[in-house]
Amino acid sequence: RGTIVGQGASANAQPIATVYGHDVTPQPLEAPAYSTAIALNNGGQVIGSAEGLYGWVLDNGEFTRLADVPGVVAAGFRRVEPTGINEKGWIVATASNAEGNLRAILLVPASANKGRALRLVEGK
Repeated sequence: RGTIVGQGASANAQPIATVYGHDVTPQPLEAPAYSTAIALNNGGQVIGSAEGLYGWVLDNGEFTRLADVPGVVAAGFRRVEPTGINEKGWIVATASNAEGNLRAILLVPASANKGRALRLVEGK
């Protein structure tokens, strides 16, 4: 599509998640302060990470902190850091378990159509 994401800077040099389109003009995303965007899919879903908040997903303007996904909370994971997202909205991430060990986890949309509700599929 010719669109990439990354990190830009605000007027006061604060890091901000940014999308760069065909014209290479950076556009800040509606993401937390001190944030960077990591990846996006063709559906426009963006994953990123913010200082102190860790991983997040931005889907049609709606922000979700990955550590707040009910299955992630129930499993006792914290410090969720996304590393990739596919066209189905599946998010692969790392997270710390209750013992502090780093684990790989997979989050998928709760419904067949890409939706904002995510569920934890794998993570031990």
